[in-house]
Amino acid sequence: MVNTLVRLQLLDVVALKAPLPEHNLNAGQVGTLVEQLAPDVYEVEFSDDHGQTYAMLPLRNDQLLKLVYLPPSREFNAPGESPMGNTIHQHGAGDNIAGDKVMRDKINTQINHSQDLTQAAKDIKTLLTQLENDYDPTKPTDKAMMPAKVVEAVDKNPTLKARVINALKEGGSTALEEAIAHPVVKPVVAALKGFIDV
Repeated sequence: MVNTLVRLQLLDVVALKAPLPEHNLNAGQVGTLVEQLAPDVYEVEFSDDHGQTYAMLPLRNDQLLKLVYLPPSREFNAPGESPMGNTIHQHGAGDNIAGDKVMRDKINTQINHSQDLTQAAKDIKTLLTQLENDYDPTKPTDKAMMPAKVVEAVDKNPTLKARVINALKEGGSTALEEAIAHPVVKPVVAALKGFIDV
């Protein structure tokens, strides 16, 4: 059963509970909250996989379902109940994922294979490829400009910004760096981390 008391916040990723044929939107269509217009009314941006907005409209809280990519926290479990068994192959430090111990940031596990991480990495890599037309990553001055240009582009795209924030929160900077795999990825991801430090 869906909890209807979930508080929505700006940049939350949401889905429509019912179709809005007058706006050519189906139930389940995914959008991002970009502005709060009233206590229970939000401006929702709907964008395609390339970050192009195809609809933006005010919607009530009761028309939306907040999408959640992380498992419930321990506070929602019954006393003594663990969300993940921790007894299989329990040798050494690390996290138990599907019965195997995993070290570091759980790279290449199901935890970090969220839609936000995958899509954010794809979008950032596309941005970097486009920037290579104007900047040469082998030149120190050009290499220094690329992170600022990526941050500027992400900041102008609320959907991509929300994806980047969720990707960094869910998977961490190491997962995002590995998913992008570009020569200037480290300074780019370091700059993008500024969005979650605000």
